[in-house]
Amino acid sequence: MATEIVAEKDAAAYHRIVEKYELDADSTWMIGNSPKSDINPALAAGLHAVFVPHGNTWVLEHDELQGAMPPQRC
Repeated sequence: MATEIVAEKDAAAYHRIVEKYELDADSTWMIGNSPKSDINPALAAGLHAVFVPHGNTWVLEHDELQGAMPPQRC
């Protein structure tokens, strides 16, 4: 298990983490409250995602949730 803090949460950052730890995208999940920096970039990187809505999410983190492409799950 590891913790990563990245300067920018985007698909490229998630790809680097998957490669660094040799993770299997089919069993790797991003869990977060921000569609903009948690969920959508994870889906773009081919990962699964769990969106946990929070009423106090910063307005700049609001975005439309992208749909997961099979076999992804969201």
